[in-house]
Amino acid sequence: MVLCALSIPGSLKAQQVLAPPTSYVAVPAAVQEMQSEGAGSLRALDTLAPLLPHGLPFEMGPVTVHPHLSYRFLYGNGLSAAPGDQVASIIQEVSPGVLLEIGRHWTIDYTPIQRFYSDRRFQNGLDQNVSLIGGTSYEDWVLGLSQTYASTFTPLVQTAQQTDQQAFATGLTASYRFNSKLSLEMGLDQAITSAEGFNSSKQWSTMEWLAYQIWPRLDVSVGAGGGYVTESMGSDSAYGQLQGRVQWRATEKVSLQVHAGFEDRQFLASSANLLNPLYGVSIAYQPIAETSLSLSADRTVSSSLLQDQVTENTALTVSLSQQLLKKLSLNLAASYGEINYISELNAGSAGRVDSMYSFNAHLGWPFLKRGTAGVFYQFSNNNSSQNGFSYSSNQVGLELGYRY
Repeated sequence: MVLCALSIPGSLKAQQVLAPPTSYVAVPAAVQEMQSEGAGSLRALDTLAPLLPHGLPFEMGPVTVHPHLSYRFLYGNGLSAAPGDQVASIIQEVSPGVLLEIGRHWTIDYTPIQRFYSDRRFQNGLDQNVSLIGGTSYEDWVLGLSQTYASTFTPLVQTAQQTDQQAFATGLTASYRFNSKLSLEMGLDQAITSAEGFNSSKQWSTMEWLAYQIWPRLDVSVGAGGGYVTESMGSDSAYGQLQGRVQWRATEKVSLQVHAGFEDRQFLASSANLLNPLYGVSIAYQPIAETSLSLSADRTVSSSLLQDQVTENTALTVSLSQQLLKKLSLNLAASYGEINYISELNAGSAGRVDSMYSFNAHLGWPFLKRGTAGVFYQFSNNNSSQNGFSYSSNQVGLELGYRY
């Protein structure tokens, strides 16, 4: 089994204060095969980990049902109940859910999270997460679809309080191979986010890549795209992007992907213009089967939950995954990020800059064939130039899960 630490879909634009629970997303078997064969690049799917256990007891024709249940106990301090008000609380989470595997091409998962706080300054709440993933191929085409929905009510770094958010994210992908060297990758995305009391937004975007294989292990690509954003508490905007990309598998143990370019964003209400560099780097190293190291860095621009603002986001993450004694799995990650808030009125600084660093450690082990257990620790610190938004938090806990 492969673990994939996912909290909420990427369209939710603000970081959570709480350590994200371990979550599982299943890629359909046919999509896994297309990815492993290199038939195309499914951007909306390539970060998801396969998890379909063997010996399945619930089958109804082409549909296989995988029920799952998890429990998490967490104690944390420095949790943001309101700007300038950091408190300690015990948090308990119960997550029953079900994954449907429909044939070999589709999976649907529904996972609610009921959350209980010991401190009354927080409200108990129910998060809901739904994901649909599918893919197929036709002649030289590879097609992919992902649809997610998330409803969350947790403390966020941007707002320094519990924030009620709902997000819909849709991704359509298509890739076409002209010959053994040249291929085309196309993507169309929609992200709709609503946040009670804060800025809500709708975004439509597209990105197309023309890829050329120089050597069997080296691909270069040129990409162009753009998007349009509407906001409830800010200016509508339109943007265009131009990027280059290099994908290199240097050896069987080392792989590298780099992309870089720029974005030109126009705020329609003020006619202000924001020109930003964009980049991303991902390096993976697996010296032995039980050990993997990775480093990633990226810079992006996105709309903010705050009125009349966008954010310039820069992040660096280093992670280690290690198998211990054949049964234990240790995952360590350290990250640093900076968020610069930019005014949509003049494309200048809005006066708030956040610098955040964190460290995460998770030790997990299996039991009773389908059960998993784990203990974890997270330290996070946010230094904000705006009063009331800085915090330092230590969180420790345990989690239990069982899946068919």
